[in-house]
Amino acid sequence: MIPKILGFAAGGAGTLLATGIAIGRWTQSVIPAADWRPTIAAVSAIATPSQSSTPDPTPAITVTELETRIAAIGQAGVWRRDQEWQTVLNSLAATAMPPALAAIERVPDREVREQLRRAFWQRWAAIEPAGALHYARHQRASSVRDEMIQQALSALAAKDPTTALAQAKELPEDRRLAVVVAAAQGAAARDPLEALPLLDLLPPGQARMAVADSIVSAMLNEDPQMAMDFALTFPAGTMQQRLLASTTRGFVQKDAQAALQWLNVLPEGATKRSAMEDASWMLARDEAIAPLTAANFALGLTDKRMQENVLEVAVNRMAKENPATAGLWVGQLADPDLRKTGLRALANGWAQANPASGVAFAQTLAPSAERTGFLSTLGSSLARQDRDAAVEQAARLPAGADRDAFLDGATAFLVYPNPGLAAQLVSSMGAGEERQKAALAVAQRWAMGNPVAAAQWVQSQPDLMANGPTCAAVTSGWAGWDASGAAQWVARLPVGEARSTAVAALVEATQESSPQIAAPWTGQITDPAQRQRAIAGVATRWLQSDRVSASIWLAQTDLPREAVLALLAGRPVAGIDDEEVVVLSPFVTCGGY
Repeated sequence: MIPKILGFAAGGAGTLLATGIAIGRWTQSVIPAADWRPTIAAVSAIATPSQSSTPDPTPAITVTELETRIAAIGQAGVWRRDQEWQTVLNSLAATAMPPALAAIERVPDREVREQLRRAFWQRWAAIEPAGALHYARHQRASSVRDEMIQQALSALAAKDPTTALAQAKELPEDRRLAVVVAAAQGAAARDPLEALPLLDLLPPGQARMAVADSIVSAMLNEDPQMAMDFALTFPAGTMQQRLLASTTRGFVQKDAQAALQWLNVLPEGATKRSAMEDASWMLARDEAIAPLTAANFALGLTDKRMQENVLEVAVNRMAKENPATAGLWVGQLADPDLRKTGLRALANGWAQANPASGVAFAQTLAPSAERTGFLSTLGSSLARQDRDAAVEQAARLPAGADRDAFLDGATAFLVYPNPGLAAQLVSSMGAGEERQKAALAVAQRWAMGNPVAAAQWVQSQPDLMANGPTCAAVTSGWAGWDASGAAQWVARLPVGEARSTAVAALVEATQESSPQIAAPWTGQITDPAQRQRAIAGVATRWLQSDRVSASIWLAQTDLPREAVLALLAGRPVAGIDDEEVVVLSPFVTCGGY
């Protein structure tokens, strides 16, 4: 059950008032927004300007000088509120405002006139709202007059909401809303509960959202749980989600464990998931929150995916700030999935902070897939950010399983600037899965830039010559540059599984651009189903560019007669189930897939 505080319920602030709780001087029932009568007794309109309680600063300019400068702006037709003018505005006393505004009204350009009027009026409203209001009421009725009154009342509302609200009723609705917002925000700064009745005067929209934000911010300083409970009084939707996001952040910063306890008692649903996600990511990424706090918070989460994501970010930060503590913390994890996530984050963090410490930690782990995975991650993360450092670290490791695991991760990033160096490192690895994976990464990259060199390297390694994926990688990369050269390379491969894999790769790589080269190789694919798919794929494309040659070749294949006729007619081939094969009509020019 969601905890209730101070009588909060789903109806919002109005329900709070119905409980009879006294909130400062706001003890009456809330009047509907449409009535727009203040909830306190109206006061008399201000008849004369009052003196500001704050002494005026030393004037930076006399009234005469000010009028002269305003006249010059009028002649120039342009004004920019730069630092010099801001200094002038900040120095002006209330007594300088009437003559200044009179001078501004003589500025010919409307846009410049409005800019000046707004700047001077904001200054007057800020230093003497009552005097500014008195002046505005004596202007002729217009939108300019309404704006002046609104700004004066908004400034007054921050200090005296009672008076400001009583006099806002004469304004158009949008300007009344602005005054209410100013009054509510001023009240929230003093006491968030004092602002609640004003919130009920606002219809749904940006104004209501702005006030709710102010109330929540004020509540967070006093009682984060009160802020969370208040956010939940709003109906599910954008407004509630936004308020919960800000309150969750504040709550977590003050007391992460208390926030987690509160979040855990929320009913299951979209609201809880959203709040949990906000709290989790804020905890994990906020530099102001200790990563150990975030990591411990993650252990209390019930959503597995969210738990692993938060833990990974938190441990990564912890590894950079305090590697020893991070290692000890991850070491005590019993859950296999969390431990795997923690070790991955630890390796990434140590790669940035102290790779040697990462290697030392790995050696405390028992020989296992866990140790191999940690070193592989350490190698890939270090090579990604500093290739030279990764090569140096690999050189310091003795030959064996640990070095092979490190190079398995590092090779994919070392191969980009220097595939030859990466190939040398792979050649120094012992036989096994790590070597095969690293060799494949080198072959794929190297063959795209220099297929001849890649092929020569593979030929120098007997185990790689017998590895189908590696030979296929060289073939595919080579075919992209030179289909005939790739075919010659495949022809020199010894008969076996690796050659069959390379043949399939050659057909796939050349059937689009050079179907006449791919065609004769389809017959060397030993798997019948794979061979038929390859024939159909080559024929589909070759029939578009050279129908006669393609038809002669197609008739000589072992493809069933029904399939041949279907391909010639541009129909799908029955019995060949391959989403990659697209049969195109031979009577339509083909521009590719």
